[in-house]
Amino acid sequence: MVHHAGTDENPGRSLIPQNRLARVAVASAAAAVLAVAIGGVAVFGGLESADATPRPSSPGDEMRNTLFALTPHEAQLVTDEYGFEIHVRADVEVHGVDEPVTVQTVGSTMVARVLPGGQEIRFPSASAVRYPASTTFDFQPHMRDETALIWSVAADSPLDDLFTEEETAEGGDAELFGPKDEATEEGVTAEDVEGIEIRLHEAEKIQTRDGQDLWVDTPVVVGVVELSVERI
Repeated sequence: MVHHAGTDENPGRSLIPQNRLARVAVASAAAAVLAVAIGGVAVFGGLESADATPRPSSPGDEMRNTLFALTPHEAQLVTDEYGFEIHVRADVEVHGVDEPVTVQTVGSTMVARVLPGGQEIRFPSASAVRYPASTTFDFQPHMRDETALIWSVAADSPLDDLFTEEETAEGGDAELFGPKDEATEEGVTAEDVEGIEIRLHEAEKIQTRDGQDLWVDTPVVVGVVELSVERI
């Protein structure tokens, strides 16, 4: 069971925009907020060092970290004038805690890359497969949910509006969001997309300086899957 809000119920109260370009901006903002939060935490024991990346799993195989299990099944490519989205149908089951876990927390432990090209996309939104017009905010513990994880890729990154051409040339966006991978600098178009790779990282609960618990990803990759996309 998921906590979701249908589009017919209180349409003005959805926290995640239905507009695809707006969802990209939300994902970018989420990345910035998480970076600031992690920067201010006191980690007891430190993060683990990265292990060797496991072999890619097959679609339908379960991947598991300390917080939840992820079973990806298939992927679809959806395009419009703003860019494209990759929808991944997957089962998600929270098993590491006894309270709901936000979609943002679950998504923060996944690193997805567009294939070919390797353009990194992070922080998916989600909706319940049985209620495709709804938005999922939380995953309930110890319940297996059939979910659509949605990664959005804008034709022009909204981050470009944050910097002048001179600042971008000097690495302005890199200072705020980290350096870009040279292989993804040019990005990819929807016509180039053949699939998506998802890497699931281990999750670790840490404590912020003000005593709040926070789940973050570690460098350890616990599962990898590659899915071909169906164009719809």
